[in-house]
Amino acid sequence: MCGITRLHNFGIPGVRIEGVLHSFTGKVDSQLTNKMFLTNSFNFNRYNRLFQGGITIVPPPAAVTKGYSENFTRQDSYLNDTLFQWTENRGALRNTFTAGLTVDWGNFDQASPTFTAAPTYRGPNYNVPVTNVNNDPRGIRGAAVTTFYTQNVLSYFAQNSLVWKRVSILAGLRRDDFEQVLTRTDTRVRAANEAGRWSPRIGGDVTVGTGESGAMVVFANYARGFRPQLPGLNVQNNVVIPQLLRPELTSNTEGGLRFQGRVLNVQASVFNMRKLDGQRSFRAGP
Repeated sequence: MCGITRLHNFGIPGVRIEGVLHSFTGKVDSQLTNKMFLTNSFNFNRYNRLFQGGITIVPPPAAVTKGYSENFTRQDSYLNDTLFQWTENRGALRNTFTAGLTVDWGNFDQASPTFTAAPTYRGPNYNVPVTNVNNDPRGIRGAAVTTFYTQNVLSYFAQNSLVWKRVSILAGLRRDDFEQVLTRTDTRVRAANEAGRWSPRIGGDVTVGTGESGAMVVFANYARGFRPQLPGLNVQNNVVIPQLLRPELTSNTEGGLRFQGRVLNVQASVFNMRKLDGQRSFRAGP
């Protein structure tokens, strides 16, 4: 767009991105009776990442730096999920009750050093600085701004599905409670937040036609959503912003047609999600 080719857009030698992920998952299934089923799964993830980048060069005659930035993050997450299901069949009527409990906790630590007095360059020669010529292209490394973040989420839900002949109805209710704490080395402010929300869900479908090749089903559902924010998505200038961690509430509606066949499944639907409290402090839109 700016007339800069790959030959002109010089970066900084040695700049790189490195990441290491460790993950463990375990699962246990228990068939309590021929009608009752219990399962529990546990997952642990540790993700270490070094990010270097932010190269930004604009056309001459402006004198610019190479816009270097750097951060090192470590994110640990633990998830334990327990699910209970009870199915009862009575003739043409089948009832399935499902209940679950999820415990999710973890931390997000990030160190972002500051850089000052970076050399400036004037195109088209972006390898020869015009100011601070003796400094590293990154600038002079200063103190690191360190972010420490922890979050705990407790969620539980119950839902019931009733199937009678060609009609299926589902209704459920979910509760999420969370607490999060954010501290940084460059401020004494300690951002702590606790909240909870009930989220209902209702849906159903009707089989409107059957044949040898399959069945045509009309379906619709509605749900409320509640989601605490991930700190990695709420960063400005390599610093996690506390006010951006406020949970988001959504209203979700879906409806459509679904063909279920022996060898082919086709679905056409309309889905609408509305943010009930979309944050506009830094996001471009609702």
